[in-house]
Amino acid sequence: MMPSSRSVPSSHARKTLHILASSIKELAKELPSAATADCKRFKQEQLLLYLQGNHVDVFSGEPLPEELVESNALNSFSHLGAMSKDLIECDFDAHQGRTFVSVQELHTMGDDWCGSCPSSASKKIDLANGFLNPYGCWRRSHSSGHLGFLLTSELRFAARGELLLRNSQTFVSQTFAAQTHGQDLGGVLTWDSGQLDPGTSMVQIIHVNVNQKSENDELIEIEGLLGQQLLRSKRVKKRTNNRRMDYTLRNQKIPSFVEEEIRKTHNRWQLDGPSVNSKGLLAVAIVQNNSPYAESPTFQNPIRTLCAEHNIQHINHTLQELNDHIKKHLLLNEHSVPEGSFSVVMVLDPLIDLGEVK
Repeated sequence: MMPSSRSVPSSHARKTLHILASSIKELAKELPSAATADCKRFKQEQLLLYLQGNHVDVFSGEPLPEELVESNALNSFSHLGAMSKDLIECDFDAHQGRTFVSVQELHTMGDDWCGSCPSSASKKIDLANGFLNPYGCWRRSHSSGHLGFLLTSELRFAARGELLLRNSQTFVSQTFAAQTHGQDLGGVLTWDSGQLDPGTSMVQIIHVNVNQKSENDELIEIEGLLGQQLLRSKRVKKRTNNRRMDYTLRNQKIPSFVEEEIRKTHNRWQLDGPSVNSKGLLAVAIVQNNSPYAESPTFQNPIRTLCAEHNIQHINHTLQELNDHIKKHLLLNEHSVPEGSFSVVMVLDPLIDLGEVK
């Protein structure tokens, strides 16, 4: 287990994502991403080739001649160029003139295939109906449960209206936890939780409670006690008024703070995610529990504009609307999202690279 949670700069959340992405890249060389027998066999053969030094960088290698691929002279599991997209259970409904499209081409065709897949109607994320990872292929579905994670954070209010992110808990598989052992993830590292199955998706959540007191708001409580006892202090009164002003100012900072955190996470995951083809964030869901602030144009407009700018699916839900499995999967409940608060659920592209891809 990692040290107890503590206040950290918001950049620490992105440092944590960097560690998680690096770990996924290493784990993907050894572990099957899907629970199917074919995926397990493929990973065993790829690992053997990797250990023998015979791995192929699919981005520099030329596609195999079609005649060679169709001759069955190659073991279809030995080279990504000889593996049909159907073998990895690709279910993207794109129209393609050729009958054979290799897995190698899925890596190299960019937005023509795996890049376009998240935008298709059948791949929209729908938390109300339980669809968080709607993919069936080996690159994104992660049905083996080894490679996904759930990173939770809290927006904290410090003195003078400053905003900070505190990493709370990171949920991963036991194998994933072993890979990240000794690295400073921040917060608490948890695995094999009976109420969660975070291994099939990659999600970061920021919990926001606009009614939360700042660390020095005890002065307001002190003034209330003095008033009850018919006592007064001009000094306490002056400082209390300053705290109330800080309270107002810090709430005004929340939209821009959250917007910037979403933007930086999206950019960071594109540049530094587990695949060079990563689309960054696939969706941003605002899940609120009777929070007028979360529904207000002041908060919604910057988030909506950012999502439209980067082609990120933007979703709004009440806590009560969510599917029960999703609530358990993302640890969203009355405790983590109390009355009047909301959570920002960032769904990261779970795309990984098959084989040894540099």
